Amino acid sequence: MGGTLLVMALLCVPPMLSAGEKEVQVRWEELSGLVERRDVEMVLTNGVHVRGRAERVLAEALEVRVKKTSDAAVIPQGLTPIPRGLVSAMTLRWKTRWARILLPVGLLFSLPYFLFLGLQIDSDDLGGPRAV
Repeated sequence: MGGTLLVMALLCVPPMLSAGEKEVQVRWEELSGLVERRDVEMVLTNGVHVRGRAERVLAEALEVRVKKTSDAAVIPQGLTPIPRGLVSAMTLRWKTRWARILLPVGLLFSLPYFLFLGLQIDSDDLGGPRAV
């Protein structure tokens, strides 16, 4: 039983560690629910690379708090409206740094518990499991 729990726990680890990317296409009107208050990266149609936090989706622009830009003359840092015609694709960035650290640490500390639990479970004379 304990070995089964350990195997099940280890089988769940690889999908949680791999941050699979998901590509979706949405209309401009549906964009606000996905990007507002999230970190984004974009390569605009004029070739400028932009990284920042999407604040609001307006009818004709995307307001971004620009942190990094490849051309400050075209897209300056700070709260900048980026015209709708310049946005063709973007990447949403979730901060998963803590998840990548805490998951292995949690497994490291829970592994001895599962091993101890597995050693304590035994079967009684009737063939059923019992905890000691």
